[in-house]
Amino acid sequence: MAVAISSVPTSAQQAGPEDSARTTRGVIILKAEPKPEPAPAPAPAPDAPRPAPPPPVMPPKCERPFAKADIRTSRYGEDAAKFDRDLARKLNGAKQEVSVDIAAPWPAEGDPPAMVGRWLEEVKASGGKITVNEYCRKSRGFFSFFNKLFQRKPVDRLEAVRTYDAVLQINGADQAVTQVLFRRRPAP
Repeated sequence: MAVAISSVPTSAQQAGPEDSARTTRGVIILKAEPKPEPAPAPAPAPDAPRPAPPPPVMPPKCERPFAKADIRTSRYGEDAAKFDRDLARKLNGAKQEVSVDIAAPWPAEGDPPAMVGRWLEEVKASGGKITVNEYCRKSRGFFSFFNKLFQRKPVDRLEAVRTYDAVLQINGADQAVTQVLFRRRPAP
């Protein structure tokens, strides 16, 4: 409802200057105008294509640090004995670094696959260091899975790795370990 306030002269005649003091104030109530109803949205045709939902937000795809890794776990499947033999052969060679590409990256806070995990255990048990190199995004901190890894009992079967340190390559976008670099320790 709208309300208007106006000044109205008391007589129907035009008031002169001396009659200007004789005006009174009045209130006129105006009727509200109806609001127009919104137009209904047209219904989509049943055979009309629906708009595609927005794509999910995916972490950026980053290139792994070693494009040509020395060993790729995808070649071995579940054959741990062959993986162990080939990795020991590479480590016993004259190379300073041996890179391993992980076919199915594991979460940085989880346990590594058994095939790679026992090699990392041996690095730690022999006095080597296991460090982290995060690529693609800045580090979010040191990961708790190292505590689990370091507290395991050492296994004395992987002699070839005892003179190496390990560097875990972690994709910062999804926090998954994608590669392991075994680096020969400097001579004492």
